[in-house]
Formats: sequence, structure tokens, C-alpha cells
Amino acid sequence: MSDLTVKKFGCVILRWSAHEARPMSPEPMALATGATSPSAQPVASAIGSGNAPVASAIGSGLILFVGVLFFGSLLCQPVFGEGPVKVDIALGTSALKDPLIEVVLPPKGSMDTLSFRPDGILIQQVADQPGVKTGVTGIKLLSNVEGDFSFQLDFDAIKLARPRKGWGQGLVIRILTDDKNAPIMAFGCVATLQSDRMYWINLQRGAGKPPDQIFLPSDFKSGTWTVAREGSEIVLSVLENQIAASGAQDGAVATKKGILREVARRPCTTATLQGIHVWSVRQESGNTEAEFLLRRLRLTADSFFSFKETPKTAYWVWVLTGIVVVSSIAGIVVVVRRTG
Repeated sequence: MSDLTVKKFGCVILRWSAHEARPMSPEPMALATGATSPSAQPVASAIGSGNAPVASAIGSGLILFVGVLFFGSLLCQPVFGEGPVKVDIALGTSALKDPLIEVVLPPKGSMDTLSFRPDGILIQQVADQPGVKTGVTGIKLLSNVEGDFSFQLDFDAIKLARPRKGWGQGLVIRILTDDKNAPIMAFGCVATLQSDRMYWINLQRGAGKPPDQIFLPSDFKSGTWTVAREGSEIVLSVLENQIAASGAQDGAVATKKGILREVARRPCTTATLQGIHVWSVRQESGNTEAEFLLRRLRLTADSFFSFKETPKTAYWVWVLTGIVVVSSIAGIVVVVRRTG
């Protein structure tokens, strides 16, 4: 991931941790109802026995703690970072530690696997097994984007065959938006009953309306998919690493890396993106073996949801705060020992 992304998302991790790790302790409830918990007894005893210095130190420490939380919240206010903002993530073993990547593991008991390798994330899914659950496997890119954007995925479709029944299976890029009338835009390299490889575009149009859906012929095996929003249009372009059997035809362009073609261009919503999922999708039944290697992803956007960068002076504030807190604790210990 780029340095810019790391800086802009440094506070996000702290913010999520603060919201998610907030267990309800029984001790504050006991104090509020007039009961005194075992851990609260020393504090109550110190205050009640006339140890004013101890009470003062404890009060100062509490005020300081509340002040630190308030100041920290001011440092991490949500904003849309001005673009273009770029994210570039190699989907190898290092992606395990990337805060923007969330892994979607196979269902419990499934024989499907997801593994991190030096060259990427390998997804292997077996054919249906009697009595064994199946489901999607892949990753989520945690991103909120405004305006135009370009999402690129380098991957290999190693194994993909027609399902035994149903509409199909394959690797799908799902783009989520906050538009209730167009919540999901999906682009897939899928196998159907009619073909081992097809391009699949599915743009949802809200409740009660049929999706804007098309299937197009494909012989994609390895390369880069680009999904880009240009104003109110969404464009799927594919760069095939190996020259396709049809050659550079139908508007395709031959490049040093392979054949580049624009697959589809459709009208789309201009709403904010809420996330991007890359999944190997499965049906309830009728699935055959599938295998994909996800190598790299890139995202460029006009505006990228992030948090305000922490001012350099704030680090000294944190250091001084730590010194004061430690000093207060040390003072309490000294006073308690002298009066004990």
C-alpha cells in the first residue's frame, strides 16, 4: 500500500478499535447504584479517610483521561481526502496485515480453501460434496469513494468449468453504493451452462425492477480487469496477458502486455461507493471445481474517505500526557504508602 494510504488510514484503525472494544464492565454499574465493588473499595477508603492528596490525584487523572479522549477524537475527524488518491496492494502474504483488506473465508466445514502465497491469494473451490456447505470466498476492499474512480484487479482464472446446473459460477467484482436504486454493480468472469468463460455484467436497479444484465463471450485466462466510473457511466475494460484466439479484433488494441479491449459501457449511479468485494461465487448446488489467483489490486479515485492526518505537534502532546499520567500514578502510590 502507498505511504499516502497508510497515513490517511492510520486513525481509522484506532477509531474502529475504540468502537468495537467497549465491553460493559459491571463495576461502574455497581458504583452507580450505590454498591461498592471490591476493586473500588481502596479508592473509596482513601477518599473517605481524609486523604485529600489521593483524591485530588485521582480526580486529576480522570479529568486528564477524559481530555485525552476528547482531543484524540478531534484529531481523527472523518473527511473525504482530495484526489486523486491511489491505493496499490500486492495480494501476497503482506496483504494479511493490510488494514484495507478483509478476508472472506469459506463456510465452516467446507473443503474450499483460501491461502496467502508470495505471488497472491489463491482461491480453490471443490465440486459440490453431499452434505457440505458451500459459499463465497474472497476479499473485501474497505473503501468509500466519491466521484470518478478506477479499480484494477490482476488475476488468473486457473480453473473454471461449466456448472452442472444453475445460472453459473466464477469470480465476481461487486461494487457497493449508497444508492438504494442501484446498490450493487457486479462484473464477473463466469462459467454458465452455455460456456466455460463469459463476461457477466449485472447492475441492480432497485426493488421490483429487473437488473441491467448482459453476458458476453470471453476466453479470458490471465490479465487485468479495470472497472472505471466516468461521470455517469461505468466501463469494464480487460487486458489479456496472452493474445486471444480471435486476435486484436472487435475494437481491441494489441499492446506489449497483451490484448486490451473495452468489454462494456453502461449508465450507472454517481453515488458514493461503500466498498468493493472480489468473490468467487457459488450456487446452492450444481457447482464444479474453480481456482483463481488474485495477484494485485489498485484503486484511484477523485475523493477517498479517510480521516484527518494527525498534526506533528500532537505526538508531543501524547508524550507529555503519558508523562503526566505516569507521574500521577507514582504520586498516588507514594501518598498511599506514607498514609498507610
